[in-house]
Amino acid sequence: MDATSGLQKPLARAPRENCELALDATKAPRFAICYDDEDAQGNFDSQNELYRRDDDGKWTLINSSKNSGKHLSVIGTSTDGLIYANQSDGKKPEALGTIDLATGAFKTLFEDPISDPAGYITSADGETILGVITEAGAPRVTMVDEKHPDAEIYASLAGAFPGQLVRFSSATKDGKKIVVSVVSDKNPGELYLYDRDTGKARFLMQGRKWLDPKKMASVKPFSMTTRDGLKIYGYLTIPHGSDGKNLPMIVNVHGGPMGPRDDWAFNWETQLLASRGYLVMQINYRGSGGFGKGFQDMGYGTWATGIMNDIIDATKWTINQGYADGDRVCIYGGSFGGYASLMAPTIDQKLFKCAFGYVGAYDIDVQLTKSDTSDRESGRRYMARAFGKTKAEQDAMSPVKHADKFKIPVYLAAGARDPRCPPENTESMNKALIAAGNPPEGMIIQSGEMHGFYKEENNQRLYTEMLGFFDRHIGGKVNVGGASKAN
Repeated sequence: MDATSGLQKPLARAPRENCELALDATKAPRFAICYDDEDAQGNFDSQNELYRRDDDGKWTLINSSKNSGKHLSVIGTSTDGLIYANQSDGKKPEALGTIDLATGAFKTLFEDPISDPAGYITSADGETILGVITEAGAPRVTMVDEKHPDAEIYASLAGAFPGQLVRFSSATKDGKKIVVSVVSDKNPGELYLYDRDTGKARFLMQGRKWLDPKKMASVKPFSMTTRDGLKIYGYLTIPHGSDGKNLPMIVNVHGGPMGPRDDWAFNWETQLLASRGYLVMQINYRGSGGFGKGFQDMGYGTWATGIMNDIIDATKWTINQGYADGDRVCIYGGSFGGYASLMAPTIDQKLFKCAFGYVGAYDIDVQLTKSDTSDRESGRRYMARAFGKTKAEQDAMSPVKHADKFKIPVYLAAGARDPRCPPENTESMNKALIAAGNPPEGMIIQSGEMHGFYKEENNQRLYTEMLGFFDRHIGGKVNVGGASKAN
C-alpha cells in the first residue's frame, strides 16, 4: 500500500480459503498456513496444511497434517534466512525448529516435554529467535542462539530484573536503541529504553501506574496429580501480607474449555479478589491450551467428568496442603468457568460454600440452538464432539438438569446481548434453581453487555455484588489504610 495515495497492489493470493501468509527474509510472501476443523471422518478436529510459494508464483503443498500426522506451521524468517517453524505430532507439545525451503524437512531447535512454546525472545531486529519461553508454571526462558550478539545483552537485562519476564519489544532500525518490556505476577508492565552504546537502560513508562507492585499479591505456581494419575499445573494468588495459610479461597475457573489457559502474568481480577483477603486458585485442567494438542483434546466429552474432577481434585489438594480453609471455599468463573461454577458443586456437594456464575453455558439445549457457535457448521461439529451426540450425553453435562443437587448459595450474571452463551442460559438456570427450592441470591442480566461486561459502571456493579456475595458466605478481609480488617 502506498502510504501517500492509499493505493494497494496485490503481491500474492493464498492457495485456498482460511490461510495466513508468512514472509521470507526479503519480505516476499513465501508460505501459507491453511487451517481446517474437520478430520478424515468428518468430525471436528484441528488440521493444517503448509504451502510454499515458488518463484513462478505457484503454490506447492509441503505438508498436510491429515496425511503426515504432523502439524507444521511457519512462524517467520530471520534476517539471515532461517525459516522458523513449529511442529507437533498432534499429541505432545509443539517443538520449535527450522525447515528446509526446498524439501520442507524440519530440524528441531527446542522441545519441552510439558509445555508448548508460550512465546519467544527475539533479537533487536524482531525476527531472529534467541530463546523460547515455556510456562508450565512461571515463565522459563531457554536460549537457542547464545552466539547472537543480542543474546549477551538480553542476559544482562534479564539479570537486572530477577523474577520478572524481560523481552525486546521494539528497536530502532540500526538496533542501537531497544525498547525493553518487563512484566511479572505483581508488575502489570514497564518499558525501558536500552542504549547499546552506553550499555544502560532508562525507565520510560509503567502500566497501571496507580498500582504499587510491592503491595500486589504474589502468584505461586504449583502442580498436582489427579485421581486418574494426570499431572496438571496451576497458580495460587496469595494476598499481600498474609502467610498464605488457611485462607478463604475462590476457585477461579478459566473459560474455553479447550484452548484457553491460566498463566502467571499479572491478572487484575485475581488481584482484586486477593486484595479482599481471598486466596485464588486457578488450575489448567485437561483441555487447557499450552500443554500439547493431546492434553487439549482430553477436554472433549469430559466437561462434567474429567474436567470437573480436575477442578475438584485441585481444590482438595490446595486445602490438604494447608493453603485454604476447607470450610471457606467458593467457586467462580466466566463462560466455561461459569458452567464449571454451577456443575462442580453438583458433583461434590460438600466442597464449595457458594458459587458465582458469570456469562455461563448452563443449558446445552440453549447452546445447541441459540448460540453463535450453532450458526456455523464447524461450530455444530465442535459441539457434537464436546457435548456428545445423544440427548442422554448432553443432559448428563448440562447444569440445569442437575439443579436439584445444588444445595449452596448461588449468584448469576449475564450480558443481555451475549451471542456466545446467550442469556437464556442464565434464565434457564435461574428457573431450574427456583424449581429445586434454591433460588439464586441475585441475578444480573445486564442490558447492552455481551460475552463479558465492558462498561465501567456495569463492571462496578458486577464486582460490588460479587465481593459482597463472597464476603457474606466465606468472609475475606478488606485492606483499610494498610491494615487488615476482618468482615
